[in-house]
Amino acid sequence: LKTYAGIYLDDSGRKYLINPSEGFPHFVEMKSGETHMLRRNGSDTYEFSLTRNSWSAIGGVIAFDRKNSINRFCVTYAKRKQFCATLLQTSVTQLSLDLKYGLTISGEVIEPKEPRSDLVAVLLHGDGDNDRYDSYDVGMYLVSEGFSVFAYDKRNVGGSKGSEVKGEGYDEISRVYAA
Repeated sequence: LKTYAGIYLDDSGRKYLINPSEGFPHFVEMKSGETHMLRRNGSDTYEFSLTRNSWSAIGGVIAFDRKNSINRFCVTYAKRKQFCATLLQTSVTQLSLDLKYGLTISGEVIEPKEPRSDLVAVLLHGDGDNDRYDSYDVGMYLVSEGFSVFAYDKRNVGGSKGSEVKGEGYDEISRVYAA
């Protein structure tokens, strides 16, 4: 699903997000915030849940198509009309910073085709096994609005390496992250 990650625009300018997070892959209608879980049901097709946290009903199918190196998808809702959307063109640069003591920080800079400014938003993801895709929805929204984003995996998560940050409680751990 990572091949198809990003913000898509339909013919009327509505935005849709494909988030490939391994723990919670999902599809979001950006204006309404309506979120649907995704699961593969073919080589380039995924079905999506009717509701955010339940597979009790299928909402429809997303079929991806990659022509001329441009990602596109078409959605067929179980009870609604079909629509198609095209991937918003961005530039993604993979970064890997090798630091002292075997620490490697892995991340990516995502830039819109026409940036609004030189500012870059740095995205911090949640605790535990969450990786950079934990904050992907917010980051891609910012990119769709013309801002650049740097998203990275904290140490010992995703593509980053290094010893795990440990502490007795949330307050203690947050002080370590802040340092």
